[in-house]
Amino acid sequence: MGKLALTEILPIHADELIRYLLNRGHTQKGANLILQTLKVALYEAERQDLIRTNPLKNFKMLKVPKLPPHYWTRMEIRQFILANIDDPFFPLFVVALNTGMRKGELAGLCWDPLDFSRSMIEVSRIHDRYGLRNTTKSGVARHVPMNEMVKQTLMKLYKIRKNNFVFSREDGQAHPLPRSAAYLRQSFHEEWWQSLRSAKAPGSREIRGNPTVRALVS
Repeated sequence: MGKLALTEILPIHADELIRYLLNRGHTQKGANLILQTLKVALYEAERQDLIRTNPLKNFKMLKVPKLPPHYWTRMEIRQFILANIDDPFFPLFVVALNTGMRKGELAGLCWDPLDFSRSMIEVSRIHDRYGLRNTTKSGVARHVPMNEMVKQTLMKLYKIRKNNFVFSREDGQAHPLPRSAAYLRQSFHEEWWQSLRSAKAPGSREIRGNPTVRALVS
């Protein structure tokens, strides 16, 4: 296709490109990304009147099979906890895996909505690239019970708290969340979530999707 003029490109050439990519070992998802790039280029050529119309306008992308979710069993969660007891993110692991809270909710968790007398956490805030906000993903606050392990972990953190955030940096400040997507991987969220995904226990499997929910529902 690289030797074709823009006006010579036809849907059959996209079919040939797909077959070529798959034969070279590309996945359906990877082939779709390349095809989408080509379609965007042709839309731009159409916008600049270099071609009359995009020949791939109605070309269908490959169907990408959905990977089945992996759930941890209670035994795997126990193995994970014991294997990472000395990890600096251990308190986060305990709270995340035992409550199913989302990363933004964990980032925005403060001490004031924690009720140790009732063993209850009010989830009503998130902390994202826009800062701390009084909302949740669903827009509705909810209450999450603390089991004994979560309660004891949070009470230990409370004794050495540095500010109103349950999980904060060493200097007591909230983790900065850059607005630029280019630096998102360096953010507080990515650091924690990658720690949760990469920390392993003997025989444990990788969790796809939201690690805390995948583990909790099992």
